[in-house]
Amino acid sequence: MSKPKIDVSASATALTQTSKDTPETNSVAPRPLSRHVSRGLSAFLWPIAAVVIFHRTWVLPKDVSGTDDFTTVWSAINRFVSQVPVYSEDYVTADPHYLYSPGATLLLAPIDLFGSLESGRIWFAVFQSAAIIAAIVLLLRWLGIARSGPIIPASIALLYLTEPVTNTLDFTNVNGSLFLALVLFFIALTERRNILAGLIIGIAITIKPVFLPMLFLPFMRRQFSTVLTSIGVVIAANVIAWPLMVQPRDYLDITIPYLGVVRDFANASLTGQLVWLGAHPTLILLWQVFFGIFVLVSVVLLLRWLERDEKFWIATTSGVLFTGAFFLSSLGQQYYSMTLLPMVLTVLRPLVLARDNEGNIGSTVMLNWGAGLGVVLCFFYANWWIDEDDFFFPWFTVAIGGIGWAVLILSITAALIRMTIVDAVNGRSFASGFSWLSDWKIAGRKPNQESDLKSEEAIQNG
Repeated sequence: MSKPKIDVSASATALTQTSKDTPETNSVAPRPLSRHVSRGLSAFLWPIAAVVIFHRTWVLPKDVSGTDDFTTVWSAINRFVSQVPVYSEDYVTADPHYLYSPGATLLLAPIDLFGSLESGRIWFAVFQSAAIIAAIVLLLRWLGIARSGPIIPASIALLYLTEPVTNTLDFTNVNGSLFLALVLFFIALTERRNILAGLIIGIAITIKPVFLPMLFLPFMRRQFSTVLTSIGVVIAANVIAWPLMVQPRDYLDITIPYLGVVRDFANASLTGQLVWLGAHPTLILLWQVFFGIFVLVSVVLLLRWLERDEKFWIATTSGVLFTGAFFLSSLGQQYYSMTLLPMVLTVLRPLVLARDNEGNIGSTVMLNWGAGLGVVLCFFYANWWIDEDDFFFPWFTVAIGGIGWAVLILSITAALIRMTIVDAVNGRSFASGFSWLSDWKIAGRKPNQESDLKSEEAIQNG
């Protein structure tokens, strides 16, 4: 089978641009920056990134007048180490609550080694910041971005100004480490280091079960040892932690029921907003089904790129699954959007002429105005409060992330439908995008069935 011919104009058309570009406008590839200009831009951007990093990492965590996730975790870890009941909070209050499982508590226990609450907070923030920087650099390298160019410092500086990164460090929570775990999971997955990938994502799932949908990625790639390893990590962590904790059953009796309750404050999820507005449960369910259908359609259509552009498929499918989880679950907050960065940063792939598995310019669902609007709503960091008596802006301050997730879900589905239509126009049928299913069928046959099939093929071929 001959290698497909690279058609720059066709690849550009498939990037879901909203306007119909002519072949002439796409026929000239962008010229790379000269080495002198590239170095100059990097020299200009790195100091900007350094100043922003210092402020977000060292200054913000010291101001504990707002939301303080670290004290909640620190206190719970202290109770765990001191052998007193961990889940002893008053869950009626609006304060941050400790919601981690016994297994996650065990994994987070080294936080107690920081010594004091004050020093622990700042050094934990430094650790999270280092994890975020490492994740951004590794993610960009994984997507095909050069190490020495200006894109890496520009991305770091820009992303450190976003709400997810800013509030992760301001609140001093564990999301920076989980973002790094997600990127390392992607790298291990594409390198077929199945056990390592399972260990990484297993730790992430143990700490935050919202990472559970990520097992869809190795499952569809038939990396079943990754799935089994991750499940084993979750079980092992909780089995080991259970006898080490005083009253661990409180997690099942108190915390789990609380997690199932949709709170009507500081909740950007669809259910949270509708509960706050007083919507009927049936209406809430209908809206969940409505957006759930769009998520499902996107996941199915993305399977067409499972083998021909694995990085696009992994990054975008993970983004769709996370967006759906945040928007449709009982609790969603804007800073959760950090895990959407792999999908968002695929927008850079056409810029640097990154290639897919067939040698064509890499795909992305980000090159349209809907995706741009969704991203800015999910990542924009600002205080929208003008007047406490005003209804719109206090509501919008909380709901902005959820609105962004809704826009992303709709725009991504539309982009994938358009890309599928463009594929059909270019001669790639809808069914051909799922040709990899034959590998599943062959793998599922018994040895004698497979040999019989080969014998029939040999007879037919004469």
